[in-house]
Amino acid sequence: MRFVAFVMLITGAGLCSFADAETRVPVAPSFLMDLEPDEKALPEPFFLHPDLFGLWKVALAHPESEMRRNAAEAISTAHKKGHEGLSTFEPDLLNVLKQEKPLSASRYAAAKALITIDSRNSAAALFEASQNDGKDMRQLVEPVLADWGFAPIQEVWSKRVQTAGTPRRELVLAFRGLAKCQVTAAQGDLIQIATNVTQPADIRLAAAKAAGELSDTGLEEVVLKLISGESAAIIDRLCAVSLLVKQRSTQAVELNTKMAGDAEPAVAGQALRNLFETDPQTVLPVAEASLKNPDASVRRVAIEAYLKIPTAERIEVLATHLSDPHPELRSLIREGFITHRENAEFADLILDLSIKALNGDEWRAQEQGALLAATFDRKETASRLVELLPSDRHEVAIATAWALRVLAVPETAEGIAKQLDRQTKLVTYLEVEIETQICHLCEALAVFKYKPATSIMEHYIPKGVQYSPLARSAAIWSLGHIYADVAAGSDGPQEENALTKAAQFLGVKEQSDVQIAEKLAGEFMGRVEDTESNNPEAEEVRRTSALAIGWIKAASQLDNLKTKIGDEAYSNSMVELAMRWAILRISGEAVPIVAPTQFERTGWFLEPINRIEPRRSGVAQ
Repeated sequence: MRFVAFVMLITGAGLCSFADAETRVPVAPSFLMDLEPDEKALPEPFFLHPDLFGLWKVALAHPESEMRRNAAEAISTAHKKGHEGLSTFEPDLLNVLKQEKPLSASRYAAAKALITIDSRNSAAALFEASQNDGKDMRQLVEPVLADWGFAPIQEVWSKRVQTAGTPRRELVLAFRGLAKCQVTAAQGDLIQIATNVTQPADIRLAAAKAAGELSDTGLEEVVLKLISGESAAIIDRLCAVSLLVKQRSTQAVELNTKMAGDAEPAVAGQALRNLFETDPQTVLPVAEASLKNPDASVRRVAIEAYLKIPTAERIEVLATHLSDPHPELRSLIREGFITHRENAEFADLILDLSIKALNGDEWRAQEQGALLAATFDRKETASRLVELLPSDRHEVAIATAWALRVLAVPETAEGIAKQLDRQTKLVTYLEVEIETQICHLCEALAVFKYKPATSIMEHYIPKGVQYSPLARSAAIWSLGHIYADVAAGSDGPQEENALTKAAQFLGVKEQSDVQIAEKLAGEFMGRVEDTESNNPEAEEVRRTSALAIGWIKAASQLDNLKTKIGDEAYSNSMVELAMRWAILRISGEAVPIVAPTQFERTGWFLEPINRIEPRRSGVAQ
């Protein structure tokens, strides 16, 4: 299990204009051990039995309706799983759609299959079926016809809007279809519904949204009528702000500016978004007040405007919101700071504000400050990061541990090891947050090759319930790096007599690095080989154990690695790739990587009797 650090940046409309922010992956703590080896396991390919299509064609022509339904659903499933060539069923599915009785399950399944394989040639038949069948068929087909731009249905939608008593769901379908197809002639009818106080609120709002998408001019007067007077209801204001989505006139800006201060966040947020899409400059007069709004969607637009048009003053304001209660907004500001750090005008200011956030008392700001300190390579923050390692907030604990690994200041090794020791002594029983910090701590010590931490990390080698596979994998991988190349040229583990063992026990004689490395390599091999027990070793632990053997260059385990590769059931697993990498690093022997095994996809309602055995297409690498 991987801790996806904090939340990924959800890019708003304004931030999308940042070229760097578009292409750069948002900052998030990650694990070095996930980068090894360079080769990655390919997905296991599945194939369909060559006789399967023939059976399904027969089933689609079968007199039994249930058989036809099963065949159509199988085609949809096969397409979703990535199999090709399913367009060959288009004529057969069309026959089911046309010949089957309305409201039948097989007719619905055929329509769904035609949509799934993107059979645009079937649009007319689907249109006819949607009008003759019930509401479920219309809900399935009509949005697709709108996406395809199927013109004949537009008249049906227009009439539906004009007809009193049209069911709600079908009315909303018509609204959305008319907006999608840009049927501007329907705008008047949509506005009439949106402004009709006798209509249900949800219908009014759906009509207003559709009408707003159909024109970029001329709706300001309608909006004025909706919001005139102090007694305008929330639904009136929501409809008004929805009508202004594409309006860009001076009057529209004034109306949106007025509604940006609305007490209802849904109204204020959309008004601000309208302003931002018109021109981010128009958000600035109301940005300060919007940043104080308790609703995150309102604050977001103000933040985006400040990031879009930065000044030193605005950046200082944004820095105070690195502690925003909403994690997405904190991430948004952080990523904006990283982008603007490249601007010489703001570089020093952003650095100072980032460090100030780290040195503050607010945990949310500390988290962002740690991420920024690592990103900006601010090594002078290392001591503060060590201070924050025991933080009660796991967000801070994880961010600081990762930042220390990235900054790699050798003087912090002892403090990192102490925190690792504290966490190791806790009975965590798979507490993800603690285990995640442990991983970053181990990797940081691996970067330093900090051998005094060996005795702590050794606790994670044996299989047990106290530590998760994630933490154990990190500790084992880190030990491999700490003792990298130590066993190169070694003849393997040395026999120890009773006198030597006693001296080591009494502390009179310490084990050499080679002895420790060979001992560790033997333990790691035990993890790699643990596949036959009732509780086999976790795959990620086996993978990092193989990698660690390779890093140590333990030639004593070379034969065991080769033997284990021969026993592997599959030759495309990450464990086997790690073992092959280890063999290459120890001996220089490049063991060929076999292509993924291809399996027949089975489990269909109707299948050939004969089975095709798994096969390989050759050597992949």
